[in-house]
Formats: sequence, C-alpha cells, structure tokens
Amino acid sequence: MSRAFYDKLWRCIKEERNPFIGECTNRRKSGEKYQARLTISPMKEEDGTLIGFVGIEEEISSS
Repeated sequence: MSRAFYDKLWRCIKEERNPFIGECTNRRKSGEKYQARLTISPMKEEDGTLIGFVGIEEEISSS
C-alpha cells in the first residue's frame, strides 16, 4: 500500500482518534496477495488518552 494510505490510517486513529475502515492489498506468508477490509479502532481511557488499538481484517478477495 502507498505511504498516503498509511498516513491516512494513522492520522485517523492516532490523531483524530476515530475508527479507520478501508480496504487494502495484503500478502500471505507464501507471498500470495489478497484483498482485505480493515477496521481499526483506537482504545481510549475515559479522559481520551490513547492506550492501544483493536483491529479486524476480513478477506474480501473473490475465489
């Protein structure tokens, strides 16, 4: 994925502290590429302090 994709992803979850939902091309250990939908949500304390992230990846490649 491009640098712009990752800049947008990190800006969304680290700076804006909003969930990121998008699609990307990923690669298996075997080297095979596949399409995936990502949902990454920031985890925050009650005061808004960022403490981590939770992510879900769903393969959306057609068989």
